[in-house]
Amino acid sequence: MNLLFVMSDSEAHLRDEVIRQREKWGFKSSNVKTTETWNPALTRGSVSLFGEPTLIHLDLSDKNRLKSFVEMIDDKKSKYFEDHWFGQGVIITSTHAQGTKKIENLIKKSGGKVIKKAKPAEMVKILLNRVNLSKESKDFLKDYAGENYEILFSIVNQIEKMDKSEQQNTTIEDLIIRLPSKPGAVPPWEFINPMLEGDAKKAIKLYERAIEGSHILVTMTFAKSNLQLLYRLKVLQSVGIWKSNEQAETIGERNGPKIWNAANVAKKVDIKTAEYLAKLALATEANLKGHSSANPDIIFKNFIAAVCIAIDKNKALPLTLTRRE
Repeated sequence: MNLLFVMSDSEAHLRDEVIRQREKWGFKSSNVKTTETWNPALTRGSVSLFGEPTLIHLDLSDKNRLKSFVEMIDDKKSKYFEDHWFGQGVIITSTHAQGTKKIENLIKKSGGKVIKKAKPAEMVKILLNRVNLSKESKDFLKDYAGENYEILFSIVNQIEKMDKSEQQNTTIEDLIIRLPSKPGAVPPWEFINPMLEGDAKKAIKLYERAIEGSHILVTMTFAKSNLQLLYRLKVLQSVGIWKSNEQAETIGERNGPKIWNAANVAKKVDIKTAEYLAKLALATEANLKGHSSANPDIIFKNFIAAVCIAIDKNKALPLTLTRRE
């Protein structure tokens, strides 16, 4: 049934839904006719000049256009909406939800689908449910988007076209490449190596450049991942597993630079310090997600400094550095 009514505060969401449904229903972009005013003649023999079916997109974002359409759906003019009134296909979109009850009832009565407005957090969930990513990758995108779900449309649309198995194997690093960045910005993992080397000054400078084209929770994701890896590798070292290929196989990671760099740092610190670093990452992430009222930028820079001191001195610092404000 090619009939849909979509309501959203986001014009980007409405455009995305029109494109998705058009493709799903098999219409070419050239065979979509957009109008703000309904005329029953639009769907009579709705085919293009080349004999191809035409999809009607009725845009009711203007309140007056919405009101006019609703007024057509009454007892006296209901003949306009009898039988197969929507022809080959109709998508109705609106940025308004108030006063649309008659439209919703019409669509449902005609066997179509209604998509109501959703809160930002729910929209993020809806978008991520469209793809077959791992929980780690979905959590990363969720943190990256925050309440700005519109930035997910592009990447979700890209991933959705991939094979299910390829989607499942998509890593956070793969996702980063697909995310938008600003000129002069560096990748959000660029500060990691200097931080693990104990060079706070360099790490903070690179973090400042990274945040220009990213989100602080993205940088936190990479920091947490590396520090948790460091701790896991320290545990393996403590039981005599030193070869990187054996370490990678044991913890289910790729054997490569990420393992090698973290393993080298793990050799320099004791188990207590490694455990502290992993806990510090978790505590800092919690603070960035609302457990602290302090400035997120200050929280993260203090975090980098604490990591560098702990590694350089091989010492577990008090976790009260990241206490709840």
